[in-house]
Amino acid sequence: MSHVIAITQEIEVIVDLNTVIKYHPASAAYLIGKDQKEYKTKFNLKLLVEKKDEGDVIHPDYKYADIVDRILPDPRHEMNLLVLVKNMVEMEWGYYQTYYIEGDDETSSRNLHMEVIQHLKELKILVGLIEDSNGSNIVGKLNQTELRKAGDKDRCYNVEGMQIEFSNETEVKQVIELLANNRIKELAKQEYYYYNFYHEDFTAYTTTQIQGAIDRMALPFRDYRAKWLFCRHVSKTVLQYLKGEMEWNQGNIDVTENQGVFIHTLLSLFDLIDIEQELKNITARDKAKYVRSLFRSDLKDKDEEFIRFTKTRDCTDFKFDDNQWFRVTQI
Repeated sequence: MSHVIAITQEIEVIVDLNTVIKYHPASAAYLIGKDQKEYKTKFNLKLLVEKKDEGDVIHPDYKYADIVDRILPDPRHEMNLLVLVKNMVEMEWGYYQTYYIEGDDETSSRNLHMEVIQHLKELKILVGLIEDSNGSNIVGKLNQTELRKAGDKDRCYNVEGMQIEFSNETEVKQVIELLANNRIKELAKQEYYYYNFYHEDFTAYTTTQIQGAIDRMALPFRDYRAKWLFCRHVSKTVLQYLKGEMEWNQGNIDVTENQGVFIHTLLSLFDLIDIEQELKNITARDKAKYVRSLFRSDLKDKDEEFIRFTKTRDCTDFKFDDNQWFRVTQI
C-alpha cells in the first residue's frame, strides 16, 4: 500500500548569477556589486513523496539530479536553471500575489493594487474639478453619520442636525485642493514600490497624466489565467536558456520531448502545476504535451501576457512629462 503526499525541502546553492541575468534581467536586483561572481541563495522546492510500507520514497518525477543526468546536455547549468525559476517566482509571481491579490489574515484584508487605483481615480476627479471649473458650481457637504441597529444588522444613518453644506467658491476650492494633496500623500506612502510619486502638490499633475497612470496600473490579464500565463512565461524563459547556453535543439522543433520533461520538472518543483493536472501527466509524452500547450500560438486570447520585469537604467534617471509623470522602478 502507498499514497503520495507533497512536502517541501530547502536547498542552498551557489550559482553564476550573471548567466541567469542574461535570460531574466530583473535578477540583477540580487547583485551586491558589479564584480560579484557568485550568488548564494536558499529556497524551497516541492517534492512528491510516496509513503510505502517499507518507507518514504521520493517520486521519480522529483529526483532532479537523476533527471538532469538523464536529460540535460550540460549538467553544469542545473543550479542556474533552478535559480532562474526561483527568481521569477520571487519577483514576477510574488509581485502579482502581493499587489494584485487581496491579502487575508486574522487582522486585515488588503489589495494594495486596488487601493492605489482608487486613490488615482479620486485624484483624477479632484484635479478634473479644478481644471474644469476652478471650484465654481460645486457644492460641498459635511455629514455626520452613526451606526444603528436595523434588525440583525447595523446600518449607517445621518445624525439629525449634523450636516453643513457650502457653495462658497473659495471654500470649495480650498477643500478640493486639500483632498487632492492628501490623495497624493497617500500614493507616496503606499507599499506599492512599482511607482514612486515625487511632487506633493496637485498642480504638478493633469487628468490626462493621471489617466495614463491608471491605464498603466491595469492588470494585463484576467485573474483566472494568472498561473497558466506565468507558467507560459517561465517555460519560454527556460527554453531560451536551454537553447542559448547549451545550443540544445536549434532545429525546427519548438520543444522536444526531453525539453518538455525538463521544463515540466521545474514547474513541478516550484509548485506551479495544479496537483490534479500533475498526476495526469504520467509519461514523458504527457509532460511534453502539457508544456507544448503553453507555447500554443493559436489562442484566441494570445495577446495576454504575464507581468514582466526588466532592468532599467539608473533609478535616478527619470523625467516628468505627459507620458511618464512618475518614475517606473522596474527592477
